[in-house]
Amino acid sequence: MASESLPLPSDFLPSNTEAAVLRTHGGPVPVPGEQGNYVVMTMDIFRDMAGVGDDADFAASVDALKVSLDQAKAGMTMPLSEILPRLQEKHGI
Repeated sequence: MASESLPLPSDFLPSNTEAAVLRTHGGPVPVPGEQGNYVVMTMDIFRDMAGVGDDADFAASVDALKVSLDQAKAGMTMPLSEILPRLQEKHGI
């Protein structure tokens, strides 16, 4: 599954959203939308938060997120009580 650019109504963020991101030194900034709430940040901030250094890492992380969302929609989830001990063991927490 390759990462794709989504079609947008314009080529750029609305100026007030971009200004909010810049005021926070790159975000993340919560942005309400008609169908839910969103988070906007600069690519540099996203890469730092997600630990993706180059374009290939970024594409792989986006693909992994898409797969995870598809799995959740299909009901392929686990209760937090099951996954939390695994994550704690894996990360030594």
